[in-house]
Amino acid sequence: MALEGADFVQVFGFFHDAGQTPTESFHSAARIFESGWLAPPRYEPEWLANRHSLAAYLAFSSMTHRLPMHEASLEAFSAENR
Repeated sequence: MALEGADFVQVFGFFHDAGQTPTESFHSAARIFESGWLAPPRYEPEWLANRHSLAAYLAFSSMTHRLPMHEASLEAFSAENR
């Protein structure tokens, strides 16, 4: 399954559906991916290769998804109103 292109979540689901607990499924899937049976990716985009910028992007994205955008208005951001 993993050798045919399945991602971590699909391999996790395979072990979980086979009766393992979520913790056991996580460790089983991790062993598959850490064992070296799978080749590393051929290409990593720059935003993914730099782990520090990836962490900052994910933190920013997580924060902005929690903002109540339905309460925002264009007038609140206008420079003319200041």
